[in-house]
Order: sequence, then structure tokens, then C-alpha cells
Amino acid sequence: MTGTTFNATPARVYEQLWRTILARQSWSGTLVNRTKWGGDYLAELTIAPVIDRDGDLKYFLGMHRDVTKVHELEGAVHQQKARLETGTRCRTGNHRRPAGGAARGRGAGERQQTPTWRCGHHGSGLCASAT
Repeated sequence: MTGTTFNATPARVYEQLWRTILARQSWSGTLVNRTKWGGDYLAELTIAPVIDRDGDLKYFLGMHRDVTKVHELEGAVHQQKARLETGTRCRTGNHRRPAGGAARGRGAGERQQTPTWRCGHHGSGLCASAT
């Protein structure tokens, strides 16, 4: 894993998982799992009970996939969005005038618009390397 650390899955999640599958219902969720080398990763799981013809619970069938990278990317997108919303600028400092900048000649009680900086080295779009 790439430096991301996760807290252990809370016991209440496992309790709910077992209550659900023992009640012969499918369960889906995300857990912190451990690799055979001891590292943690996020696993998206679906577990379903398998019932025989007589209605007896025979075993459970489960599928999982590693969603660690998805979680990391979603976090990075959230951080970038927060940076853009707070008006931070590109590290290069190569910016043009604000798009939709502060309104001039505002009347009493009108809100000032927050400038959205456009980066010259990234073209006309918002800068993706904001700090």
C-alpha cells in the first residue's frame, strides 16, 4: 500500500455483518482487510448465505475487491476541490487576472465575489497544481 493507513474495522460492523448473513440475507460493505504480508487495505465485500433445497444454511459465498486506490484517489479529489474552493493558486505563480473577480461598484449589502484564478501555464482552465 502507498503510505495510507486505516483504522481497524469497528466491532459493530462485524456484528451487523454476522447478524445479517445468519438471518439468511446478503451483506455488502467496506472493511479494513489484511494482506498475507501484514499490510492493511480497504476491501469492498459482498457476502451471501447459500441455502440448500431443504432450506438449511450450508455456507457463505463472498466476493471482495481492493478499493484502496479508489479511496486514495477520492481523497485527493476532495483535497483538490477544497483547494480550488478556498482560492489557492498554482505553485508557479503564472496566473492571469481573476475570472469572475471581485465585483466593482457594489451597493450596500452586496457580497463580494471570490476571484477564481486561471493559470497561465495550464491553459485557460483552473490550475490542478494548487497549493
